[in-house]
Amino acid sequence: MEGGERLGAIFSRNLRLMREGKGVRQRELAALVGVSPLYLRWLEGGERTPTLGLLGRLAEALEVPPWTLLCEDGDLVGGDGGWADAMGRRFREELGPLVDELFADARRGRHI
Repeated sequence: MEGGERLGAIFSRNLRLMREGKGVRQRELAALVGVSPLYLRWLEGGERTPTLGLLGRLAEALEVPPWTLLCEDGDLVGGDGGWADAMGRRFREELGPLVDELFADARRGRHI
């Protein structure tokens, strides 16, 4: 599996597990982020990949930092906040704010 395919599979898995962990139905999450339930099902099934703006809206709706949807560590997808302990301090402190800023720019319509 190539890098992009692997990242897509990680995203799909994390999205589904985080949504289920929060007790949110696909239809509810789709409405919150402005996509159809079918499109959300495609995202969770790995048939589509999100734009940065959509990735940011999904993270906001699930109340998680955007980069957690792309993390491979299985501890990150519990939906209970325990993911923070699994991340290295350096990554959280140095890269986390940078990634959050990029997604904030995307939500504001800035091209990055």
